[in-house]
Amino acid sequence: MAKDNDITRSYKDYTITFDESTENWSCAELNITNPSLTKVRARIEALTKVDRKVNVQAIRIVEKYSDEKRSLEDVTVTIFCEDRYPGAAEECWITTSRKTREKIAVKQLYPASQREALQAYCDAANSANAAAKAARDMRDRITHYTIAKLQTDKPKVAS
Repeated sequence: MAKDNDITRSYKDYTITFDESTENWSCAELNITNPSLTKVRARIEALTKVDRKVNVQAIRIVEKYSDEKRSLEDVTVTIFCEDRYPGAAEECWITTSRKTREKIAVKQLYPASQREALQAYCDAANSANAAAKAARDMRDRITHYTIAKLQTDKPKVAS
């Protein structure tokens, strides 16, 4: 229990108190005591990290901007990040099929059970992109104006 003359700090919704008589920092809620505030905070971090580990299989949509193709990638969500501040985007760490680790927004992930629907979306989006590219190519084959052509097409002024 904190005395009136004890120093208190807040860390991750826990109260850490410095007891001058014992010269120890303590978090009564987690039963942690240490002379170092940094070590008390590190212990709180370690204990709360265990609660954030998930190891869930998920799918994300990968968009390749070079050819505008979408594909699916299997990932493993390893741990979710704590909110940095109220209203911050929910984020998590994932490992990819290429064995890389990335921090991404949770809203970019889908349950593995949604693979069929996601593949249908990718197929439809890829078809739409192909059709749009074909339309752009068609437009690009049509002769367009140049400055020289505009000058030759301008009406002749009668003298």
